Amino acid sequence: MDAVSRDIKAIKKKGFDIIRVYSTDCSALSFVGEACREAGVRIILGVYINQSGISAAEKQVQDIADWAHAAQWELVELIVVGNEAIKNGYCDPPELAAFIKTAKATFKASGYRGRVTTAETFNVWQSHGASYLCEAVDLIGANIHPYFDHNVAAPKAGEFVASQLEELRKICPDQDVLNLETGWPNAGEPNGAAVPGKEEQIAAIDSIVNEVGSQSVFFSYGDDWWKEPGPHNVEQHWGCAGVFTSRGKQQ
Repeated sequence: MDAVSRDIKAIKKKGFDIIRVYSTDCSALSFVGEACREAGVRIILGVYINQSGISAAEKQVQDIADWAHAAQWELVELIVVGNEAIKNGYCDPPELAAFIKTAKATFKASGYRGRVTTAETFNVWQSHGASYLCEAVDLIGANIHPYFDHNVAAPKAGEFVASQLEELRKICPDQDVLNLETGWPNAGEPNGAAVPGKEEQIAAIDSIVNEVGSQSVFFSYGDDWWKEPGPHNVEQHWGCAGVFTSRGKQQ
């Protein structure tokens, strides 16, 4: 708990007042919730869907409802049901849309009056937004990583994200759009013009902050050494806390 509290306070000092968590495991609700309450930080909560499918994620919905009923919903900025679950083949679009609706009903019955969405990539929203997802969500939530477009160099990352957000706005009319995961790897292998590295990460994140910082969630606080290296050997190297100072220019 002490380590969580220190991290949340450090994030707050860097100018952020909202953090995103992806699931309810590892006592995230109690530890992160209490740390955020102490620091005056709000939370984007997550219900994570993995290869076990939607049925295995149902308990997380009830866990959130039970926790928030006791801790009050005032800490919660947004709830994200699923993170690239369709992209990864963990469920299909009709299943996810139905699960979002039932989760929303559970949260509402427990007193939640905020918004609920999911996080998917741009191509998933293009293919399935209008047909399934728009009617289930309260805003469009997308993970937009410019590094994975081989044409995008680090200084152009912000322009790329801004253009994708603009296209996403056309999919679900009258809904807001939020970039729920973005950043740039600090190490790994080049992907065409997209070159990872510490200096490149600084350039890319500065570009995103300047273009669409208030609409973006930056990924991630520290490097994730527990992950597999993944394509281009970058999956472990997204930690970006050191890029941000206490200038307070970020959301």
